Amino acid sequence: MAGLMAICAWPVMAAANTLKSIESHQLPNNQLQVVLDFASAPAKPLGFSIENPAKIALDFTHTRMGLSQRMYTVNTGTVRSIAAAEAGDRTRLVFNLTRPAPYTTRVEGHRVIVTIGHGGQEGTMETAATVQTTRFGSQEDTSSASRSKITDIEFHRGKDGGGLITLTLSNPNQVIDLTQQAGKVVVEAHDASLSRALQRRMVVTDFGTPVERIDSLQDGRNVKLVIAASGDYEQLAYQADNKFTVDIKPVATKANGGAGSQPVYKGQRISLNFQNIPVRSVLQLLADFTGLNIVVSDAVTGSVTLRLKNVPWDQALAIILQAKGLAEKRSGNVIMIAPASVIEAQDQQQIRAQRAQEQLAPLHTEIFQVRYAKAATLAALLQSIRSTQSSSNTGNNTQTNTGVSGLSSRGSVVADPRTNSLIIRDTDQGLANVAKLIQRLDVPVKQVLIGSRLVVAKQGFSRDLGVTFGSVNNPQTATTPGGGVTIGSQRYGIGGYPAGNNQYNQFNVNLPAASPTSTFGLTLVKLGQTFNLSLQLSAAEAENQIRQISNPRVITANDTQAMIQQGVQIPYQQASSSGATNVSFKTAALKLLVTPHITPNNRVLMELDVSNDSVGGLYSGVPSINTQEVKTQVMVDNGQTVVLGGIYQHDTSKTVNKVPFFGDLPVLGTLFRENSTSNTKTELLIFITPKIIDNNLSLSQ
Repeated sequence: MAGLMAICAWPVMAAANTLKSIESHQLPNNQLQVVLDFASAPAKPLGFSIENPAKIALDFTHTRMGLSQRMYTVNTGTVRSIAAAEAGDRTRLVFNLTRPAPYTTRVEGHRVIVTIGHGGQEGTMETAATVQTTRFGSQEDTSSASRSKITDIEFHRGKDGGGLITLTLSNPNQVIDLTQQAGKVVVEAHDASLSRALQRRMVVTDFGTPVERIDSLQDGRNVKLVIAASGDYEQLAYQADNKFTVDIKPVATKANGGAGSQPVYKGQRISLNFQNIPVRSVLQLLADFTGLNIVVSDAVTGSVTLRLKNVPWDQALAIILQAKGLAEKRSGNVIMIAPASVIEAQDQQQIRAQRAQEQLAPLHTEIFQVRYAKAATLAALLQSIRSTQSSSNTGNNTQTNTGVSGLSSRGSVVADPRTNSLIIRDTDQGLANVAKLIQRLDVPVKQVLIGSRLVVAKQGFSRDLGVTFGSVNNPQTATTPGGGVTIGSQRYGIGGYPAGNNQYNQFNVNLPAASPTSTFGLTLVKLGQTFNLSLQLSAAEAENQIRQISNPRVITANDTQAMIQQGVQIPYQQASSSGATNVSFKTAALKLLVTPHITPNNRVLMELDVSNDSVGGLYSGVPSINTQEVKTQVMVDNGQTVVLGGIYQHDTSKTVNKVPFFGDLPVLGTLFRENSTSNTKTELLIFITPKIIDNNLSLSQ
């Protein structure tokens, strides 16, 4: 369907020129030159190109077609054929291509010369997939004899999270090459100058865009900008009047797309290159290209300079509207374009008409039974939505983030706690909106079964070796403390304990094991009846392994705190201010405190406080508490077990008690030493497992 362009007061002018002939010539490097002959000197044509199917279109205004045929078969280079058509006072030539190719146009007297194709051998335009160069403008566009200047370079963040680099050009016809490489985009303005103040590096990482830094410098007779970017991004360059903009934005994905994101442009790609063309002419060209009906207000005036390469047509339209302060309003396949202030005034007028109609609508009362939520909570929510709508002056047409409107400005709601019902009085439309909103909100809340496991593993080892050694100048009986040995028919006591009268001298080494599990004693030397040399060896060795597992579990509703606790309260006496004593208690318990939140993708975000306290020692009659606790926030998949944390403690001790000097002697020193070794390992691990409970799933499952 041909596009419709309704433009009021558009002057109808007679055709002032005639296209007489078309000739084509093959050039080196697989290029094609097409010569268009006119009756008089023509104006530079308006042109655009598309990629699929690959075509180039040139429009000659105020020109009629004087050709002998409408279709020319070429089959040279990338051009298959040339089609000509006339509509009103305009003639259009369409070049059908085998693949997209660049083109240039220049006017020489009464002829227009069109050159199509790359400047090098076929297939050598891009030697690598990571390097792509696009040229904006051509050498023939440089109408100014003086050298162009880049007067300003600006950077700001776009609404879609992209980085916008804008160059202000002194010459709108500036020739610019844009090269995209891995990790950077290079902009090179030919035969241009840049002031020293603008030759600098801009670090823009704080803006949160893919752009990290921008280096601007004078490179010979050219100005070069090197834009460094990171992550997955796409770049788009366009020019409106004397502003050349490079837009580098992150690649849109389903994860970050949503109702609040910027529109995604999906139109067919088009290339436009115009200098000082009337805005209405550009809109007419887009109408022809898209087949849409475009209605343009009388207030749309002025001209625009555009250079767009492979841009979706709907984005090209948005760029034109933004550059000229215009706005659009769509109704079906009709697009109305007017200044933004005019569109806004029309919207406000429509809103006022709707609000006036609401004031005349009759009110009705309806009772809504709330099944799962609390009626008072829903009533407060409906009142809050109505307040938000009133502040935005949009009445009953404002929608919530869920896409459902609330009460109208005349509506009222009352909650009945006894029956858990809502009594609502509103218009028919308001009642229908509230019914949809309640249907979405009054749903069963999901529940979560949270299981925690605290595992305490303890392993210990201790060894103690001691000796009792001494000379005794008094015989001891077998009942003497310390035991004894029998030599011949006489029993002698050993161990360094005095026996009999204190008048007998004893010289002993008393370093036994603390809690011996075995002893061995003997008398080494016996001289006469009153003097002997005795020895007792003592040893102890112990091993222990302890494993303690605590498994508290609790079930709770989504976003509701739950606690489970088991333990003991320890009583102790405490003095009061009056001097009397009273009994106080300290709690030592295993406790699980959790607040779960179920995310839309069925993961569980939990605020956790897990503690395992036990009774410690007494200090001044007051019991101490040994604490083991973890407090954290964690997100876990449904049914997944995760380790919240752990404590590993390894205690090693070695104690030597010895007699000075003698204990340091080689070999013999062992008779004057006690060796005690202890090795203890303790490990605490805390596990958590959340499970979302279905309505038909019980706790035992």
